[in-house]
Amino acid sequence: MSDELPPAPRPLDRAKLKWAIEDLRRLRTRYGKLRLIEKDILDLISRNNRGSEGRVKLLLGASRTGKSQLVEMVEFQFPVRQRANQSENGDFSDDIPVVCVSARNASVKALAERIYQKISGRSIEDVLGRRYNRDNIVDQIAHVARVCGTKLIAIDEVHELLEGRARETPQSVALFVKDLVNLKLFSLLLVGTEDARRITDSNVELKKRTPRGHTLEAFGRTETDIEDWLDVLDDYDRHLQEDVFGHSSNLTDRVMAEALREASGGVVGDAAELIEAAAIVALDDWIAHEDDRGMVPGIRWEHLEAAFGNWLLVEGKANPFSPSDRARVKRAAALPPVEAAAPEPEGPASGVRGSSNPKRDASFQK
Repeated sequence: MSDELPPAPRPLDRAKLKWAIEDLRRLRTRYGKLRLIEKDILDLISRNNRGSEGRVKLLLGASRTGKSQLVEMVEFQFPVRQRANQSENGDFSDDIPVVCVSARNASVKALAERIYQKISGRSIEDVLGRRYNRDNIVDQIAHVARVCGTKLIAIDEVHELLEGRARETPQSVALFVKDLVNLKLFSLLLVGTEDARRITDSNVELKKRTPRGHTLEAFGRTETDIEDWLDVLDDYDRHLQEDVFGHSSNLTDRVMAEALREASGGVVGDAAELIEAAAIVALDDWIAHEDDRGMVPGIRWEHLEAAFGNWLLVEGKANPFSPSDRARVKRAAALPPVEAAAPEPEGPASGVRGSSNPKRDASFQK
């Protein structure tokens, strides 16, 4: 029998674990409504545009509700395949079915340049020189989109064209959108705040072609909202359990879930930021008590209370994680769900919620 002592546990690597915690913001969560919207976008990509103009779809919502993340999720499913397409003359080109560009700080002309460069990998000046107009760029977009098999162009933060430095009119943006879809090569997904609807509404023909689309909103207290919210928290909890703590933080506990919804206003981006901050507090607590074998690492109420108190975005707001507020939050969590508003009848209803993932924390059903 050996007299050697078992090796001492390796010290926790704070930098590595903090890095894993900060991956939470990049986590691609899928809940009921998001899956419905994703399916709608995938239908655009598989659409045959040769018989008519490309479709125009709207994906609207306030900041940090997950619009850009959803677009990235779709783009991730369609990576660029280098030299996958071959033309009749034998030339090879990349296959680029989905193109995502941002309209931040852009004019319509600058946005067209970004689209061309994203597909071709080249500056438009390399092709046309220094003297060109918007129509010239659209012609070049048509050429490279045809060669590269582009089926969907998603324009994120499209409202910035109206509000940013360029101050484009809705009519000028609408004409550009029409020029693109009239190429009969690809569809367009316009992503932005509700203000982006001014673009499609400004042109009679474009408005007829564009259904109401989808709107991502903050999570409320309807039955489907609650189920979708639990799906989001379950994804966050699984990530932290698998990559950081090795234990569940019970984020889907019915009272903690309601406190997180209240603290973040039901905005998924704010919830991720708050949980990330609490996880770092929990990590430092774990490191400080690393020799305590009885300690179970993970996020606890006091970690959320501390993170919320330091969170400048909600300064001056009641802390739902404090012991004095917990009874109130518990009563709110026990209330029955509120009635969902009737969906708008025009086009694919912008507020429709889909059936959610059935995984559920058992305590929420009590």
